Order: sequence, then structure tokens, then C-alpha cells
Amino acid sequence: MTREKKYPKATPHTDIEEIAPDVFFVRSKHAYTPGMLFLNRVMVIIRNKGELTLVNSVRLTEAGETELKKLGEPKRVIRLGSLHGRDDEYYKKVFNAELWAIGKSDTYPKPEIDKVLKDGDDLPFPDSYLFVFQGSKLPEGCLLVRKSEGGILICCDSLQHMADDRLYFNFPMTMISHMLGLFKTPTVIGGPWLADATREGESLQSEFERLLTLDFDQHIAAHGVVCKENAKAEVQVAFDYVFKEEEDEGSSWWCGASSTLGSF
Repeated sequence: MTREKKYPKATPHTDIEEIAPDVFFVRSKHAYTPGMLFLNRVMVIIRNKGELTLVNSVRLTEAGETELKKLGEPKRVIRLGSLHGRDDEYYKKVFNAELWAIGKSDTYPKPEIDKVLKDGDDLPFPDSYLFVFQGSKLPEGCLLVRKSEGGILICCDSLQHMADDRLYFNFPMTMISHMLGLFKTPTVIGGPWLADATREGESLQSEFERLLTLDFDQHIAAHGVVCKENAKAEVQVAFDYVFKEEEDEGSSWWCGASSTLGSF
């Protein structure tokens, strides 16, 4: 008798909420360090003609899956960052969903990627654009959806919007996040990610400048909460805080931070 594969268990999560027509999100509790550090993970759901694309996948409870299926059929998972992917295999094996990813992940070498995404690739839903960071050590990208309606920028670890809503963050994780500068501005360039993604002697400043040429009014990432308005202006503030300070002082506030604290 074949033993059923055990997947990471579902954790407590919010109800599925709608950001815009056919765009939804859900936040779940995640143990960064089991029993010690807790924060949230965010999954975005994009619906097109009854098909669902799950961005930065998060396994849901049985009740959550029931609500998910009411929206449509999960057809694919898009992995925007190489440090995420804990639940990709579950969706691929249980729902027969395809895995689309921004390059291979050393953290999650399995399951096999069905489609490797490149900058500007076509997406399975209209009115959208795929941005992939060039020259990053860690494969990472962003999705711009509903461009004609102001635009929603969906990211992984490169940008995060924490603001004052820190659902599922416990006190020790909140303190560590403060130390890492993750609450310096409402929207932040993820310092731990930036430290590991930047090649020695190089900078990703020009890539963030390229990202800022896109038009968007809302933003949501794999951690945090939705920035519901003026998102591009918030990203500009985060950009100025990191890169303008670096130019002015010859150093960076995120030096020494490392995304190897954990994976998702």
C-alpha cells in the first residue's frame, strides 16, 4: 500500500478578501522559527474565465479550500521569489496545477517547474505585465495586474507593505523586524532580501528605478497587508530611504541583514 505523501499543514488564515474584480488575497500564520517567531504569508488569487492563478502559494484549511473552489479552479501557481514555495508541491500534486516560477530555487528545488518566467513574458490573464529583476542573485519578480484600472503591483520579498497592520506577527518577530528595518517606512524594500540578492560590488538601484517606471496605485507582497492607494508614491519613499541614503552616507542601512533567517 502506497503511503500518502505528507505536505506541510495548513495554518490559521483570514477569509479570502477581494482587492479588485477577480483579484483576491488571503493572509496566513507562518512559523519563521517553530514555536518562537511568527509572521504572516500572503497569497494572491487572480481569476480569469473561471481559472485561478495562485501567486506566492499558501495552503488553506479545508474550509478555506472550499471557499477557494467557489472562486474557480486552481490551474497554476506563480512563484515570484526563490525563498517562497513551501506549498507549491501541494497545489501541483493535489490540484494538478502547473508551477510557473522566476527561475530555480535552492530552497525549494521540488517540485519541477513547468514554466520558467522571464521579464515581459505573457501571462494567463489580460491587462498585466511581468517584471523580473535583472542581475539579482535570487530569482525575484513582480506582477502588474489590472493596468488599465490604476494597477496592482504584486511582489514577493523585494517590496513589503507593513504599515500598522501586523496580523500574525508575534512580539519577538516584531522586534526583530524593527531591528532589520522592516518598519522604517510603511512600504519597505526588503533589507534581508536585498542583502542576499545584491551581487558583491553591484547594486539593484537601477532595477528599482526601472520598476518605478510602471504605473500602479495598489501594492501587495508575500508578507504584510495591501497598500490600497498611492502605492507608487510609497515605493518611491522606500527607494529614497534605501538608495538615496546609501549615496549620501556611503553605506546602507541593511548591511549585514540576511534573508537566510528562514524560508516560506
